[in-house]
Amino acid sequence: QKELRRILSLKGLHFSPEDSWSDLFHRLWLEFVEPWIVRQEQPILITQFPPAQAALSRISESGWAERVELYWRGLEIANGFDELNDPEEQSRRAEADLQLRQKLGRRRTENDLEFIQALYAGMPPCSGIAVGLERLFMAREKIERIQNIKAFPY
Repeated sequence: QKELRRILSLKGLHFSPEDSWSDLFHRLWLEFVEPWIVRQEQPILITQFPPAQAALSRISESGWAERVELYWRGLEIANGFDELNDPEEQSRRAEADLQLRQKLGRRRTENDLEFIQALYAGMPPCSGIAVGLERLFMAREKIERIQNIKAFPY
């Protein structure tokens, strides 16, 4: 966090003492990475996300989240990752998320115990990627607003 705060200060960007590592990272992402992505015409794959951005993905031996995002013409087209199938790590992450929500004064949710029990029963290694077809069409046709896409004309 200290390094992210230093970078934000050097760039003249505001942050709060209560900001989490993820808050600081997102601020830098929104201010510097996304504007660069928007200017690119070619598809871009972003990999090696910080562990705090892992969500439900595994962390590699090198310490990065095994996750990928595909951007094209400024739009996130797809998001995929290797599923975290370790029930103990999944439980730790879920509990840390609940504690963060409580600290931030957000509504408390409950852990998905059935999901954790299913992981203990055994989930083989797997991965997946979700593709936003409407976003892919928007990028291909250079449509700027998703409201301009209609699946069925009427």
